[in-house]
Amino acid sequence: MIDHIFGILMLILVLAILWVVLKFILKITLKLFSCGCLAILLLGGVLALLSYLNIF
Repeated sequence: MIDHIFGILMLILVLAILWVVLKFILKITLKLFSCGCLAILLLGGVLALLSYLNIF
């Protein structure tokens, strides 16, 4: 009986740790993705401006 309760508690602990790690990874991924999208938009804007001014 005690081993069964201990197993359930260990499962809950492992799931809680995995939840925190996954949340952290997704938060970092979201920040990197938004920075990457902003960089692509800025590069496109600079290239469009250079093309419009016949510099490039």
